[in-house]
Amino acid sequence: MKTEELKGMEKHLSEEKIVELNQALRILNKILRHDMLNNISVIMLSLEMMKTDDIVLKNRALSAIEKSIKLVSKMRDLEAAISSGGELKPYDVKTSLDESIINFPEIKFKIQGNCKVLADEALVPVFNNVIGNAAIHGKSDRVDILIEKIGDYCNIKISDNGTGVDEKIKDTLFDEGVSYGENRGMGLGLYIVKKTIARYGGEVSFEENTPKGATFILKLKSL
Repeated sequence: MKTEELKGMEKHLSEEKIVELNQALRILNKILRHDMLNNISVIMLSLEMMKTDDIVLKNRALSAIEKSIKLVSKMRDLEAAISSGGELKPYDVKTSLDESIINFPEIKFKIQGNCKVLADEALVPVFNNVIGNAAIHGKSDRVDILIEKIGDYCNIKISDNGTGVDEKIKDTLFDEGVSYGENRGMGLGLYIVKKTIARYGGEVSFEENTPKGATFILKLKSL
C-alpha cells in the first residue's frame, strides 16, 4: 500500500476518534451540568427554609447560588459555541428569534424581515446573549431587529435603546472575560456569540445606535 494511502487512512481514523471524543465529552458535560443543577436546587431550597437572624449572610449565599446557576447555563452555551464537526442546517431566523424573545417579557420588540441561514441549535443562545446584554447591562426596554438578505448573506441588526457600550471596552467587547455596566457578568456572553457566528462562517460586529444604545450586527450565510 502506498504511503499516501496509509497517511490518508490514519488521518481518517484520527478524525473519527476526535469526533467520538467530542461526543463523549458533550455527554459527560451534560451529566455534570444536570447533577450540579440538581444539587444547587437542593442547597437553595434548604437555604430558603433555613431560619437565621443573619439575613445578609443568607442573601449572600443565595446570590452565590444564582451566579452558579448562570455559570452552568453559560458553560452549556460555550460548549455549543466551540463544538466542531456538527452539521449546519437551514434555520428560519424569525422562528429562532421568536423562541428567544419569550425570555424577555419586559422588553418591547419590533422585528422586520426574515431569511433562512445555515446554523444549528446554538443560534437561539446567540440571540439570548445579545438581547440579554441589552436588557441586563444596557438597561434597555426596547429592541428593534431588522433582518435583511444581502447577496449570499443575511444581516441581522439588533438595536437597543439602552445606555450603550463603555468607551473603554469597545475594542475588546467580544473578547473572553470582558464585561461592562453596573451588573457586570462573567464576560462570556458576547464571546460565545463571536465563537458561534465564526463557526457558522459569519461575522459579528458592533456600532453605536442613534440617538442612544447599541446595535449588534450578525452576518450569517443565507439560503
